[in-house]
Amino acid sequence: MERLPPQRFRALTLTGRGSGIMIPMAIPSFGGMVIALLTLFMVPVLYSLREERRLAHIQGE
Repeated sequence: MERLPPQRFRALTLTGRGSGIMIPMAIPSFGGMVIALLTLFMVPVLYSLREERRLAHIQGE
């Protein structure tokens, strides 16, 4: 059984009719999804690191 790629990534690999317009539209969408995922995970991590340093500084005084 042949495995098909996920639907949202299929536009990046199109070669048939209409692919000339779909690929340029898919690239920013894919990039936006990647940036959204990075933001989703990185912002809480960076915030907690900053707060831990702030609390360590307050407790060290």
